[in-house]
Amino acid sequence: MKYPPITRGTSVKTTEANLSKRVEWTDEGWEKRQWQVIGMVGLHHDSHGLCYEVTHPDGTVASYDPTEIEVLGMSTKPDADDIQEAMELLGQPD
Repeated sequence: MKYPPITRGTSVKTTEANLSKRVEWTDEGWEKRQWQVIGMVGLHHDSHGLCYEVTHPDGTVASYDPTEIEVLGMSTKPDADDIQEAMELLGQPD
């Protein structure tokens, strides 16, 4: 399985807050989140467990636990990071 499981550019819908994860978010981060909106996955983070940055329809960005989003359509187009990662695995320079 490719990591992360949800790739950049994937359409998602935010569902509802996973309150068991509340202690992992700052108040500022928690307030940025929007529910029941369709957005697009940007970056992922995994230093404290996997989470995804989602761009909302109004252009704001917030982070979500995977349990707080529903995948609507996976992106199949490789982005620059995917290409860079593949080149590094092959031992080729930029």
